[in-house]
Amino acid sequence: MVKQGNKRMRNRKDSGFSLLEIIIVLAIAGGVMVMYTQYARKKAESIAQQNVSDAIVAEMKGVLNFVDDDEIALYDEPDEIPNPLYEDNEDDPKPTSDYRVRITNELDDVDTGSEDYYYLWGDYNNSKNQKRYLFLSKKCDVTLKSDYEFEKEYLPCFMRNTAKNSMPSIERIGFAGSKEKNSDRANDINRIDVIVRFKKEQKKGDYFFVDYYPHFSESLSKAGINISHAMLVHRNSTNAHWMVVKQTKDGKTPIEFGAIANNLDALKQYTTGEFGIRFTIDTNDNSSNSGAGGGKVCWTQGENGVKLCYDDNKGTGAHGEQSVLALEMTDPGKKNGVMPGTLKANLVSENTANRVFIFKRENGEIVFDEDGKPVPYLYKGLPAEITMNDWISGQNESWGRDYSIHTWDAFELTTPAMMSYSDASIDGWNPDGSAVGYDIDHHGNKPDLPAYQPYSDKPAGRSDSTGWYEENIYGYRFPVQTCPQLEQDIILRDANGQPLVDDKGEVRKYKYVRKLYPRMAAALSSISAFPGGNTSNPGTAASALYGDLSKTRALLNSDGVQKLGQFGGISVQVEFAEQDTKGWGGDYENAGGHYIYEKNKYVWVVSATMGMFDGDTGEGRNVLNPTMSYVFTTWCSTLPQDGTPADILDTQQYQ
Repeated sequence: MVKQGNKRMRNRKDSGFSLLEIIIVLAIAGGVMVMYTQYARKKAESIAQQNVSDAIVAEMKGVLNFVDDDEIALYDEPDEIPNPLYEDNEDDPKPTSDYRVRITNELDDVDTGSEDYYYLWGDYNNSKNQKRYLFLSKKCDVTLKSDYEFEKEYLPCFMRNTAKNSMPSIERIGFAGSKEKNSDRANDINRIDVIVRFKKEQKKGDYFFVDYYPHFSESLSKAGINISHAMLVHRNSTNAHWMVVKQTKDGKTPIEFGAIANNLDALKQYTTGEFGIRFTIDTNDNSSNSGAGGGKVCWTQGENGVKLCYDDNKGTGAHGEQSVLALEMTDPGKKNGVMPGTLKANLVSENTANRVFIFKRENGEIVFDEDGKPVPYLYKGLPAEITMNDWISGQNESWGRDYSIHTWDAFELTTPAMMSYSDASIDGWNPDGSAVGYDIDHHGNKPDLPAYQPYSDKPAGRSDSTGWYEENIYGYRFPVQTCPQLEQDIILRDANGQPLVDDKGEVRKYKYVRKLYPRMAAALSSISAFPGGNTSNPGTAASALYGDLSKTRALLNSDGVQKLGQFGGISVQVEFAEQDTKGWGGDYENAGGHYIYEKNKYVWVVSATMGMFDGDTGEGRNVLNPTMSYVFTTWCSTLPQDGTPADILDTQQYQ
């Protein structure tokens, strides 16, 4: 026997479990089984709901594909026919006229309109109860079908049972056309309204259909359908019109599918009838095959005007584009007469590689004013935006704490970059007759000319009779472009980058006008210290030195042209300057001999200082604004360029 302290250890003789232990184990097992059963039931229910929404969205996708085809292929027919939805000939007999049904209500109308303007949906054998048959090929072995033998199966001959025998089902589909009723656009389809009815099931609650929201969202995403709206609708009886349900707090705002849970008070006012969801599809946002569509993505300028259409074609070529946007302009007076045109577009893109700060922050948190509005970051005392990088964050030690990597407000907005080539070899002549290119070190008339001074068109104290100099002589000038501005809802974030929420738990957003400002970058194309020319007539070849790209090297090798020399280095500067618009000898040229850009307060001034070395003489020199050509890149950005004048930041010109 083993002793431990004053106690003795005793071996247990029985090896089984007590009744109490067995009861506890069974209770735990039973609880687990109940939990698993509930989980399995919910899982099965979720899968079933997903299958239903997939089947309904498949019907929507088929209709969208039909609407999207401007021409229809038929079995055993060599030529395609115009889509009957867009047929313009009113004298055509049925069934073409059946395809001209269009809803007349606007998107924001409460009353969605009579069923006479819709295509009722289902597999019924009575044409008065369903118009789905119009989208079925004549080859389908069903009672009702279209007179057309469609080669493509837009819709299956029979609906899937889950799409028609479940709690939700498509009740009707409507096509909204153009407000203009002329012959060119009378049959347009600009939007598709699909009303999904939810049968009331008392056992599962009046608002059980809310559970379908995530399933429809997933189904639509998988089908590649963009929904512009999914509004809650209600009708008192099967013969009544569907009516859009509005929020009770203002009586104006429609209730979207995803916001029903927050607006149950609006639903409780309905004690009879049934609910539905009206899914609205904008055809311009969902074109996947063709763009002509009888005018659904086409524009005309009247009865005899040209027609503009765009096609969203499948990607072609070796680069693997997902899609190609093709814009086509045709003359209706000529058969398939394609005309050239100019595309003018105002585009602003997000540069997702550059996060910006819009609002002032302290220790990462947004600073709010006394009215609860975020205080904007200031540049030169005016609202602007800033981004953090090695250079900027190094200027102020506190910025790393106040503007951390987690607290960004938005992405930089930019316009497409525009590039242009410009020859800056001749922008004027020096007073002694020599051409552009100023020998800073050895020029006899002005030995004290510095390498760079701030630009001004005509410095004080210089006389026109003896010839005058610019302090930044012969720098290249380029008009400053105008830029857009746009309004956005900015999500307000805390120091950890998480969205702020209000008292109702909703994400806080702030409507803010973001301005874009002009930016320029200059890259060298060709450069030499001085322009060409012979000694008896300086500058003879200078005007064409870099203006004719095919002769750039040839002119440098011609008689009398100076050698390029050995290149030491070059410093190029791009800056804003206020344009002198006072004419001299004509209203097109200012007193400095520069072309006047109309309605431009500011110009870009591009200047350079070049160091060179003559290998034969051993002489080195610095040249101000040598003969050169540039490749300019201009664009607009919400991040202002260094040196941007304050009035450009605050001007109303850039809208």
